[in-house]
Amino acid sequence: MKLNLNNIEYESVVQLQHTGRSYQKLHAQLISFDNQLTNFDQSDTKNQIILYLHQNISQFQLIETNLYKLEHQQTKLLKFMRMLIQNHNKQVKSIIE
Repeated sequence: MKLNLNNIEYESVVQLQHTGRSYQKLHAQLISFDNQLTNFDQSDTKNQIILYLHQNISQFQLIETNLYKLEHQQTKLLKFMRMLIQNHNKQVKSIIE
């Protein structure tokens, strides 16, 4: 049982690390988009900016979808880790008593 619990704890840590890397990747994409938008200057027309946004709307939608997925995954992992901690605390209490 203990080995299995360790494996589950390890897997949850791996999933949290993966989630963190995914957030970092999405954050980098958003910074890149922001930098590109701020690179437009006075000589760029409103239509050029709209064209850029239109060309990248699918990327923005993909980022939004991935953020929702990551949020859901993170919530599941946090609930699971809470359950692991509660289980661990019960085991410790039973050993002490």
